[in-house]
Amino acid sequence: MFAIDLPPDWQATVWSEQRSQTIWQLRRGALPSLTQLGCQPVHQFARFSWCEVNHQLWVLQESAGQFWLTRYRRLPKPTVAPRNNWRGRLLQQFNGQGKSIEVFLNKHHIKQLRSFVELRFTHRRPQFLELDHGRFYLALQNPVEDIFIYPHGDELLLLSATMP
Repeated sequence: MFAIDLPPDWQATVWSEQRSQTIWQLRRGALPSLTQLGCQPVHQFARFSWCEVNHQLWVLQESAGQFWLTRYRRLPKPTVAPRNNWRGRLLQQFNGQGKSIEVFLNKHHIKQLRSFVELRFTHRRPQFLELDHGRFYLALQNPVEDIFIYPHGDELLLLSATMP
């Protein structure tokens, strides 16, 4: 596990800590930049951004005037999770600015996931685009859903953006 010190001006307080994730509440007047953690945000909405550094996914969001930072860590040993959704196990959900953002942990290989989506959701016209080695963007229609797929050890992290 990699240790990282958060910038002192973020005034971070640990809100929740589990094996695979840590959530901090940040007390500051403006949304901080993830570049201060040594990573480049992959995608950024006005109140939501994320990036990856040292095999850890960092999610920064504002909700109801409060700032939250979540770090997802790779577990040394995968845990068994119930499957109730093709996207995987829901880790976090955020609603704001007319969008719903959900983070899922999926235990399938990207080829299995792609085959399943292309077969099961043909009517939603799936379009896969490889952004970088092992990182994908999936666009679905009717309803519109944007999914970013990141390798996370032997698993995948899916960040899904929809209009509720």
